[in-house]
Amino acid sequence: MQANIKFNTKGIMPDLTQIICSYCDSFLLIHGDNLISIAVYGSAVNQNFIPGVSDINIVMVFKNITMESLQMSLKPIKEGKKKKISAPLFLSLDYIKNSLDSFPIEFLEIIENHKTIYGKEIFGSLKVPHANLRQQCEHQIKSQLVRMRQIYLEHGPAKQIIKPLIQRSFNGLIPVFRNIIRLYREPIPESHREIIIKMNTLNLFDGHVFLDLIQDKRNIDKVKWKEFEFIFKEFIIQLETLSHNIDQLKIQEPRQ
Repeated sequence: MQANIKFNTKGIMPDLTQIICSYCDSFLLIHGDNLISIAVYGSAVNQNFIPGVSDINIVMVFKNITMESLQMSLKPIKEGKKKKISAPLFLSLDYIKNSLDSFPIEFLEIIENHKTIYGKEIFGSLKVPHANLRQQCEHQIKSQLVRMRQIYLEHGPAKQIIKPLIQRSFNGLIPVFRNIIRLYREPIPESHREIIIKMNTLNLFDGHVFLDLIQDKRNIDKVKWKEFEFIFKEFIIQLETLSHNIDQLKIQEPRQ
């Protein structure tokens, strides 16, 4: 039995619509009226999606989230992982209202890169305070630095550890880079490549190592394993440079 809901998939890559609709349909069957909004966000709604590489990211907004809600969702989430759908974000309206200032990067990423496919448009009208944005950017950069150093010390230059570590770290830093550009009151490019170039232009770091990683991810110019230890070293150096530059940045809350 299907929920037979008509989803608004305009703006989502055509190759993904059937996968996403079938997935979301299963959650509506489980949760019914408790599920008030579903939005796709991230690369699936912009030019950065790479078939077979990128994950599909979905956020679901509920009236109430209970342990039972989580338990009932385990099966469709497990099935979705086989199709590169990440476990969806489960949020409640109260949580969103009370957390905008605590997680500005996460909410700004959803607000600016989302498509509501079912129910109420929740994210389009949200206003995120910028007071904590610089602090969160700084925290994430420094946390990545500590984590990468620690893993290297634990495992050394092991291919099966270092290569995915660099790739995951880079993917996680793209939203941070985007919001650092925001702090400089500069237009935010859409493509990852242009984001790195903009950061380079702002003299925040030397972005060549990050551009190499983008080329590798898109299978345009694969990085050879013997180069990865050099890339790891350069990655660390550029994050240290960025951390120093963000320390010096003073911002004012933008006018809403």
